[in-house]
Amino acid sequence: MIGRSIWDVFYKLKGTPMEQQYRHAMAERVPVAFEAFSPVAECWLDIRLFPSGEGLAAFLRDISARKDNEEKLRQSEDQFRQVVESIEEVFWMTDPASDKIYYISPAYERIWGRPLASLYEHPPSWMDAIHEDDRERISNAIAADTDGGSYDAEYRIRRPDGEVRWIRDRAFPV
Repeated sequence: MIGRSIWDVFYKLKGTPMEQQYRHAMAERVPVAFEAFSPVAECWLDIRLFPSGEGLAAFLRDISARKDNEEKLRQSEDQFRQVVESIEEVFWMTDPASDKIYYISPAYERIWGRPLASLYEHPPSWMDAIHEDDRERISNAIAADTDGGSYDAEYRIRRPDGEVRWIRDRAFPV
């Protein structure tokens, strides 16, 4: 390869993002780092380009396994989302220690009559919807929890439209 043009050796790279990055690194004389699928190696590469006085130093690392795992994770997350967004029950994931909510299923809006955003913005607000005659009992049940997030309770909620609904609430640590 010494003394030959990279485009003579790796002609399949012409017109690809890899060529664009190579030309950018050489024209601007700046290091460049990027990920791309190589039609030559037929794999995903982490590419680091470093212009030098004699040309360009290129360091390539095969990251195909990582890219494959990322795609599998994305597909798994899509499947999870499809399941929890189509069930009729309210499902949420929280961190009780910080009162942070990670996920709330859309059924919350249908059943509780409140926007998801309100719960994300102020996680303890779900307690405000509990019927005043049940609120203390539920607060005590949650406070009495000793294993980090388990309880099983039935209580009423009052929706913003005034309708009262019964809720069976089960929580458990994951």
